Amino acid sequence: IMALLLTSRVATAEPMSVEIFADGEVLTPLITNMKIIAYDLDEITYMRQNAPTFNRGSVEASKEAAHQWLNSKDYQSYKQQVMRVQYPLTLISKYQLSKIPAIVFDKGKYVIYGTTDVELALREWKSFSTREQ
Repeated sequence: IMALLLTSRVATAEPMSVEIFADGEVLTPLITNMKIIAYDLDEITYMRQNAPTFNRGSVEASKEAAHQWLNSKDYQSYKQQVMRVQYPLTLISKYQLSKIPAIVFDKGKYVIYGTTDVELALREWKSFSTREQ
């Protein structure tokens, strides 16, 4: 099945979608006819730890500090990070992932848990597909 799937994709020039969800950075291999994207969920923790606080003693001083931050380049950068982090969280919900790490094939059709190794996941998927026939 794996060979058929990959050869049919070559004929249509449509790459297989592979998404890796992990706690930490993942190196993605270059595999022909695969679009591999890795999402580092540790970035969420990093953002929480580095989120600004505006407790300046008085309500007015805190409001002023928050206002200054909202008009700063730091805020623009933080806002972009938030948007970047929201997308994988949306996908986790969409694919109904129950644990991390996980490798998702073809927009949620197949999920392999417990690894970030795409080649290992492909072998497991091929083994599963063979048993299902």
